[in-house]
Amino acid sequence: MIRNAILAELTRRNWTRYRLAKEVGIHTQSVYRMLNNGRGMHVANAERMMAVLGLGVTPGISEPDRHTHSSSLSSAATTETAAVA
Repeated sequence: MIRNAILAELTRRNWTRYRLAKEVGIHTQSVYRMLNNGRGMHVANAERMMAVLGLGVTPGISEPDRHTHSSSLSSAATTETAAVA
C-alpha cells in the first residue's frame, strides 16, 4: 500500500527512483529494492520517503479489500502535495 502510493507520487512528479533516494538521503539500492519487490522496507526509510513526497497515512484505516481501489492516504496530504508541486 505504501509502496503503491510512493510509486504513484513518483509518476505524478515525474521523479526517478534515483532522485527520490537523493532527496531522502538514503542509498539508491534501498529505494530500488523497496519499490521493485517490496523487500527491505524499513519503517524509518518509508516514513522519510513519504515525508519528502508530502504523503501521509490516515490512522485507523485498515487494509482495503483487494477488489477495491481505495487508499488510506489522506486526501489532505495529497492536496497539500499538489499545491506545493
